Amino acid sequence: MITTTILHVEDDPAIAALVARLVSDIRPDLEVRHVTTAAEGIREAVASAPALVLLDHRLPDGDGLEVLDALRAAQPALPIIFLTVMASPRMIVGALRAGASDYIVKNEDLPAVLPRAVRDTLARVGESGESGLADRPQTIRRPAVGITAGEPLRALVGASLAMDHVRGLVRTAAATAAPVLIEGETGTGKEVVARTIHGLSARRARPFVPINCAAVPEALAESELFGHARGAFTGAYREKEGLFEAARGGTLFLDEIEDLPLPLQAKMLRVLQDLEYRPVGTSTTRRADVRIIAASNQNAVELLQERRLRPDLYYRLRVLSIMVPPLRTRLEDLPALAVHFLHRFNARHDTNLGPLPPALLRRLSTASWPGNVRELENTLESLCVAAEGNRRSLEDVVAELPPGSVSGGPVDERSLILSALEAHRWSRQAAARTLGVSRVTLWRRMTRLGIRDVASTAEG
Repeated sequence: MITTTILHVEDDPAIAALVARLVSDIRPDLEVRHVTTAAEGIREAVASAPALVLLDHRLPDGDGLEVLDALRAAQPALPIIFLTVMASPRMIVGALRAGASDYIVKNEDLPAVLPRAVRDTLARVGESGESGLADRPQTIRRPAVGITAGEPLRALVGASLAMDHVRGLVRTAAATAAPVLIEGETGTGKEVVARTIHGLSARRARPFVPINCAAVPEALAESELFGHARGAFTGAYREKEGLFEAARGGTLFLDEIEDLPLPLQAKMLRVLQDLEYRPVGTSTTRRADVRIIAASNQNAVELLQERRLRPDLYYRLRVLSIMVPPLRTRLEDLPALAVHFLHRFNARHDTNLGPLPPALLRRLSTASWPGNVRELENTLESLCVAAEGNRRSLEDVVAELPPGSVSGGPVDERSLILSALEAHRWSRQAAARTLGVSRVTLWRRMTRLGIRDVASTAEG
């Protein structure tokens, strides 16, 4: 039998013995080669080309991060799992950004977590189990085999420094299997960022499944995520697969994560730690083969203070964090975004409008854009529909707009919400759909801004 070698760099003999036993239980052809120092680890990794390296953070003759840098320079395609007793976000993010494929905290969960991480990493790099990678190092692939392809990154429109920074973080996130938290105001494009990470990752051939946590009734949230057995609760007339099963092998995107019920947040934390979940009404567990990306449009400090988001879940999700900038801070990207949306609308409506009039670009550049990129998109589509419907050019439509306005002019958040509510006769559901937010989010913003709907005003 040809063996597949896993190199373990660890100076603690007890941990070394435990890891050797755990790996041997995964598959009989896996062999652990153990060394105790940073120098031996680098030398052995270069000489033997192992299928995988398990690298300890603290070593007698050096720091694990330094060893990680050296291994990346010598063997760029070598998958490395970083092991540490220090679960600080800064250290973990540093390891992932330096090129670690994954990380494991050495605590009581190690016997459950390590075998899964090893299996997942070997599967991602194309290790079949039929022959050792040491015999064919050319088959080793980084997890994010698609990050050199530029196509998914084209969705992140803009040449500003802010967007360059976002693209760099997206590349880093795509190269790992770690959870990601995307933060930013409503309408900034958090789902676009999540889809781009998925499109660049090793999971890109599998489903990307988004869910807006605020839009799911609390009573059904657990069933929606994990599925349920027939008869699990009133109305459960048949077995149902949840979104974890629908996203198997791919990415599950949890938007507005703060609106997930607190008891379910605790269960989500366990899923992230154990990579297992249990459908409602069953006693059997299933393996969670998904990558979790979450998003929030709320201030994290306020969410934690108001106890709307569990701190342990927040820090577990925030291993990698991406802040998507609001449009008002990157107005230099606005012309490129406008052209991007114009091309999209022409394709969607089978029209041939364009080019964008300079007068329109000037007006767009002076608006405040409280609804961010989504508001810009909706504004441009309204102008395009108006032009096509009346068989006029965009230049003619812009010339007829009131002075200083775009298609309603620069507005603040309160005015934007009031306009949407009035346009839909104070239907919160329709207004929320127009604004691109959930009904719960719209209601909260109305409460914060002191906006009372017609029904409540009449009652008062």
